[in-house]
Amino acid sequence: MNPMRRMSKQLIQMNKVYLDVIAQELTQCGLTIPQMFVLGPVIEAPRTIGEISRLIDLSYSTVSGIVDRLERDGYVKRVRDEKDRRIVWVELADTPEAITQRIPFMQGGYFDKLFDGMSSQEVEDVCRSLTILTHYLEKRQQSFPKKGGSCTR
Repeated sequence: MNPMRRMSKQLIQMNKVYLDVIAQELTQCGLTIPQMFVLGPVIEAPRTIGEISRLIDLSYSTVSGIVDRLERDGYVKRVRDEKDRRIVWVELADTPEAITQRIPFMQGGYFDKLFDGMSSQEVEDVCRSLTILTHYLEKRQQSFPKKGGSCTR
């Protein structure tokens, strides 16, 4: 098999397995991966649904539905802005520390346990390889037209 094709297949497989592991961990907490994508920016600071939507590149209505479920489950709350009542902030329902205690992979040491058994050299090699791949993919991404365009056949 062509080495580039093999690399691409390995990346797809690794991404799937990695996301499956994270999804299984989140399922034990009653969360989904999209809920974690929404929760991430809110852990950093209160955000509007529009801000979250732009940060994670999901539609406003999708983010709003996810926030509804996170609110129902006690992770976030909606708070009206005191100066402009039209603005609604999404903020944590508890302290960031309390929220991260509810989610195993957000706790310190989680990834040490997940990758237990890898030598420090293997970790360095993987990090170096991922950095190289990210660099090349970002360069390729920048070469694409911003919006629209057409496929070359």
